[in-house]
Amino acid sequence: MNKLMNIFFKILFSLLFSLFFSRCNSNKKNVITLVPYLQSNGKYIYVHINTMVPLKMKDYDDVYFFSDDLGRVVNSDRAFGYLDTNGIEVIPPKFHNAADFSEGLASVQFDGKWGFIDKTGSEVIQFIYDDATSFKDGLACVGKKNKFGFIDKTGKEVISLEYESCENFVEGLAAVKKANKWGFINKSGDLIIPNAYDYVSPFIEGMAEVWEGQKKMWINKKNQIVPEPKQETVIFQENDMFGLKDKFGKIILKPKYEEIRDFHDGLASVNNNYRIGAIDEFGNEIIPLKYEENQSFRELYFDNGFSLVVQNEEHEDTMVTKIFYIDKVGKEYRAIDRSYTNLDFLKELQGRYAQNDLKLLQNSKIKERLIKIMGTKDYETMLSFWMSESPIEIINENYFFAKAFLSHNCCDPYFILMADVSSNLLFVAMKNNGINKFYSEKNAEIPYILKQKINDDGNFNN
Repeated sequence: MNKLMNIFFKILFSLLFSLFFSRCNSNKKNVITLVPYLQSNGKYIYVHINTMVPLKMKDYDDVYFFSDDLGRVVNSDRAFGYLDTNGIEVIPPKFHNAADFSEGLASVQFDGKWGFIDKTGSEVIQFIYDDATSFKDGLACVGKKNKFGFIDKTGKEVISLEYESCENFVEGLAAVKKANKWGFINKSGDLIIPNAYDYVSPFIEGMAEVWEGQKKMWINKKNQIVPEPKQETVIFQENDMFGLKDKFGKIILKPKYEEIRDFHDGLASVNNNYRIGAIDEFGNEIIPLKYEENQSFRELYFDNGFSLVVQNEEHEDTMVTKIFYIDKVGKEYRAIDRSYTNLDFLKELQGRYAQNDLKLLQNSKIKERLIKIMGTKDYETMLSFWMSESPIEIINENYFFAKAFLSHNCCDPYFILMADVSSNLLFVAMKNNGINKFYSEKNAEIPYILKQKINDDGNFNN
């Protein structure tokens, strides 16, 4: 498996893991919109999923989805730490391994042993375990010398370390392994379902999937065999093509796809001729089959409204790999790569003049970007009229604002060059011959603080 596929599945697993536990946590109030993003330099950052604006932070070798309001990161030395939603390292990378925060604590490994820290990085439970899971329902599975049991948040062993393996509690029961067979215990350590199964899954809505050898069954919490839960929509195959039926067997969608994956978040990934899209439970094609299947991208997997996409795209005569997100109506969310002409230098220009002092508009990289969004004609118009100007302003440390006009601070023609430095985005507001025009990179919406500057200026009011 190549490096890119590892990246893809790492992100996908992290997404599903974090979303599962965030959904199980009914007390969670804040929805974190920051997601991992792989840059062209091979380093990771976080971006805001709704805008794809990068978080102001440094690059890392790995970043994981936020859990319990903190994001797990890995530096170039392969040390683990945690960031807050402002991009600040609240717990600097120093651990040899680490899990996400859950219920206020995180299991971390140092010098080969696992313990638990709080959100300040302080040790709460000693580093004495060979293995440890995250806390769930107030308990965590821990292991010493190949024996496993459960501790509470004070570190007290509330269920003795007597099992060969254990899983977290779900719906009041935890799977435990003894004599190479799985069963379930309650939070008091009582054996509720005997150790009789070769494989078990967690209970969901009172039922768990279990295996005896090659025989799969569903049981309830009394260890009674129950019918397999019926899905509202069933995938069926006919003549090597796949379609959909309802739970009564009525055909919803005649077989037309080479592959239909399971439904997640209301959509199922479909594939024809190595092109991937998605359908809803009524068979409507919501996402056209426009994404190319490749070694690192086999399906659209939606959870919490988004799916990851990996595509090989041509850029300046070179094929590059792009990783981005789409929502359930097919809108793409792509971040601006921070390696692309960084605008941080604009912060140093407070009080200077964009043309007289700097010839900023003729800077080759700025010029290229302006022509790309404005076109050569409007760019040259702006350049020719940029005669009188006001000093450059830097607003709230991250917003660049420069304006020019034919007569003193007035009227028509009139131009404003703006930048959101933290997002690496350029904007232009232009008034010429009574016509107002607005330009932005990546079709980004002008930030409110810059809109307010335009409105306060008054020259763009008709």
